[in-house]
Amino acid sequence: MAFPAEYSAPAPHNHRRDELRQRWKAAESALKISRYAILSSGLWRAVPEGCEYPADQGGGQTAAAACLPDPESPDHAGGVQESLESSLEAIPSLMAENDPVLTTERLILRQFQEADLESFAAIVADPEVMRCASFTGKPLNRAEAWQWLCVMAGHWRLRGYGMWAVEEKSSGQLIGRIGLQYPDEFPDVEIAWMLARSYWGRGLAFEGASAAVKWGFEQLGKEKLISLIFPENTRSIRLAVRLGESLEGEIELYGRRLLQYSIRREAWR
Repeated sequence: MAFPAEYSAPAPHNHRRDELRQRWKAAESALKISRYAILSSGLWRAVPEGCEYPADQGGGQTAAAACLPDPESPDHAGGVQESLESSLEAIPSLMAENDPVLTTERLILRQFQEADLESFAAIVADPEVMRCASFTGKPLNRAEAWQWLCVMAGHWRLRGYGMWAVEEKSSGQLIGRIGLQYPDEFPDVEIAWMLARSYWGRGLAFEGASAAVKWGFEQLGKEKLISLIFPENTRSIRLAVRLGESLEGEIELYGRRLLQYSIRREAWR
C-alpha cells in the first residue's frame, strides 16, 4: 500500500514518559500539604528552568504541579522527559526540607520514622506515662502505637506542623514526643509533650517544649499557644507555668475535664 508523499508515520509511543508522569502524579498526591508547607518547602525549585513559579495556587494545587511542563504543548514536547526525570530526582530532598529539625543543648527534635516504632511502643506501653498522656489514660499496644505514629505523620502533612520525635543527643535514643498539634475539636494550637518515665525530672521536657514554643511563634507566626492538662497532672502544670503559660479556664473535651493554660506571643519571653 502506498502513502501520499506528505504522509509521515506517527512517532512511537513513549512508554518511559508515561511511567514518569505516573510517578509524578503519585508524588504530587504525596505533596498536597498545607499552604504554609508548600511555600516553605522550596518544591518549585524542582521544575525546569524557565517555568515561572505562580504566586498563588489555590485549590490545593501544589506549585510543582502547576509548573509541570505540558507534554501536549509543542513548546515543551522535546524536553518533557528530561524535566520529569530531574524533578522526580529532586523531590525526596525537597520534601525533607519541609520537615524542620530543632536542636537544643541535649535534644534533637526530628520527624518520626518507621524505625522508631519499637522505642515508641515501649514508651506508650507504660501505664504511668499514659495515665495523663491520652484521653483514655490507658497504655497502648504495638498496633495502637503504630496508629499513633501514623496520626502524627499525617498531622504534619495536613497542618504543616506537628509533633517531633525527641531524641537524646548523647545516646541517640528516642525518648518521647514534643511539638504542636491542632486536632479537630481542639480550641487552639496546643504545645504538648510526653517523655519516657526514665527521663522525667531532668528538665528535658522544658528544654524541648521551649524550642517548640519559639518555633511556633517565630516560624509559624502563631499569636497564641495553649496546653490542655488534666487537673491531676501536676508535673505538666508546673512545666506549663515555667514556659510562661497561665491558667485560662476549664474545658470539657471527649468527656474529660481539662485545664486550659495559654501563652500569647507578646507575653512570650
